[in-house]
Amino acid sequence: LRKAGADLSQPRDVLHYVCFPNATSAEAAAAELRRDGFTVVDDPLQTGVEGEAPNPWRVLATLNIILTVNSAKMSTNRFRDLASRFSGEFEGWEARAKP
Repeated sequence: LRKAGADLSQPRDVLHYVCFPNATSAEAAAAELRRDGFTVVDDPLQTGVEGEAPNPWRVLATLNIILTVNSAKMSTNRFRDLASRFSGEFEGWEARAKP
């Protein structure tokens, strides 16, 4: 982000992608994220066919924060834990250089 000209002292939306094996797991994870202050962009999105893809249900969660190395590490750990508890997979996060 710094290479792209980001002013890291400014808050920005950080998008987190996590996928789950079924709608029930995705909805439970989305509900937990909403309780913790995240905006879940939409209801869980089915990106593949259950039974054919290991984790076809995607949750996109957004939080507006000042992004630091520490916050990125904490977020990654939090989403890996969430994915593990609901038998899913954390796909990563992204943020724009310009808020």
